[in-house]
Amino acid sequence: SYASYRVLAILNEVLEYDPDLIVVYTGHNEFLERRSYQNWRTRTPRRDFVAWLTQLRTVQFVRTFVFPAAARPQVLSMDTRTKLADEVDALLDYSGGLAEYYRDDPWREPVVEHFRWNLEQMIVQCQARRIPLVLVRPVSNLLDCPPFKYEIDTSLSVAAQNEFSDAWETAKTADDPLVASQFVDRALAIDPNHAGALFLKGRLMAEQAEWQTAKNLLIHARDEDVCPLRAISPIADSVAELAKRYNIPWVDADRLFSERSEHDMVGASWLVDHVHPTIEGHQLLGEVLAEELVRARFINPSRSDWRLQRAELYRQHLSTLGEEYFQRGKQRLQGLLLWTQGRAKKVKQN
Repeated sequence: SYASYRVLAILNEVLEYDPDLIVVYTGHNEFLERRSYQNWRTRTPRRDFVAWLTQLRTVQFVRTFVFPAAARPQVLSMDTRTKLADEVDALLDYSGGLAEYYRDDPWREPVVEHFRWNLEQMIVQCQARRIPLVLVRPVSNLLDCPPFKYEIDTSLSVAAQNEFSDAWETAKTADDPLVASQFVDRALAIDPNHAGALFLKGRLMAEQAEWQTAKNLLIHARDEDVCPLRAISPIADSVAELAKRYNIPWVDADRLFSERSEHDMVGASWLVDHVHPTIEGHQLLGEVLAEELVRARFINPSRSDWRLQRAELYRQHLSTLGEEYFQRGKQRLQGLLLWTQGRAKKVKQN
């Protein structure tokens, strides 16, 4: 559950051990912990980013750990009030945590900017140490993962909200896909960014083989999820943008899995939940990363048959894993699914 600011802290510690290579896959966890960005709306995002970053009340070790004293940029002066717990304090770790997420929260925009800043710092730090870095653009489950939370636009009039609710309820419960489509269209005409309605419309379009329209709707639904546990488009796109800007090798995991998914939409065939790949998915990602490392000449395989050898090593390793291993995995996956539904039992202390 580490967001990019915690990954940055880890990376800077790892750099002290003179690594041969770093691969960074991050972006899904940016909204798990509550962060406050004071006066964001009154500032120019790019020019004043460092200024409002100094007001973050989240990063206890950005001063003391992310940037060791010898390498700490002079422009980054953290307020003494800035705090971050040593371990993740995710909102969903607590009973009722899902209620902490709200639609149209102004928190989103600065979180995206903070992610970009963190990722750029990783690149700069690695380049300063001449440590090879590979980035991965994250993939998420579009087809088989409904939004974790959706809410009506409360800025609508009461009459409009009631009209939306009537259309939405009919769309959700209709047995006839044509009726469902008709009423979800009415709902979206009133509230075009309602994540639940967007997802339902996307699935209906998929059933009608309108694949590109379906995918666009499902992406929109993911990006409007009130509880964004999947990397939203601005975050995922930042990875590709920064990789190109700094000429960093990168792997597009979203494209990788999309190209191998039916109708270009990633679902349960490759991901066991909202973001985590299956065993085969992890193997595929590892194989493509290996190819990228060879292409970029970061590694030079000593055997010409290393690709063939890999399949045998997979088989050998999997044969050592007993039934208990997979049962534990299923139990942990079930626990994770309950967590995403806000069903944790931990009580937050005042």
